[in-house]
Amino acid sequence: VRRHNRVISQFKNLSMDKDENVRITIIKSLSICNFDEVVVDSIVKEAANDESADVKNAVASEIGYVAPHLTEIYMRLLNDPLTQESALSCFSGMVNYSNFSIFFESFFKIVNNSPEKAISVLLQISPIVDPSEHRLLYKCAKSLRNNKEFICSFFQFTRAFANKEKFLKFFDMRYMKGMRERLL
Repeated sequence: VRRHNRVISQFKNLSMDKDENVRITIIKSLSICNFDEVVVDSIVKEAANDESADVKNAVASEIGYVAPHLTEIYMRLLNDPLTQESALSCFSGMVNYSNFSIFFESFFKIVNNSPEKAISVLLQISPIVDPSEHRLLYKCAKSLRNNKEFICSFFQFTRAFANKEKFLKFFDMRYMKGMRERLL
């Protein structure tokens, strides 16, 4: 492209188009564009503050791949019930860029309130979380120990841990109060 600045200006204009489908398409195409960080950041910030829930969901699902350094914006999208599921789709990208402890409190709320959303994400991030933060993963696992879906994927989750002995407490009959827990 000869006039790189002209392409950028057109892209910015399209990111503020009145049609939300155009704005969503621009956000979805950011990952294949080779723009400066400043340009991408301005488009992501604008989209995160958009009135349309669909545009916010689009940016929530892409921010971890195109602008993982924008943790404050991501946290806002992760804590918003309307964009939470979309934000979880790029959670591993955010954890990989930063660390798990930054997002732990918000993620732990999701684990307790919507375990079905959190389980697949937890399985996805367990291999990439720094070993110094494994205690936080353990805390999440402890909250999910009665969840059938999580227990079925338990081996996959524990692969990342060097010391698996602390997980043996999960299967101690003294801690399993109900019949359902014992069955799992």
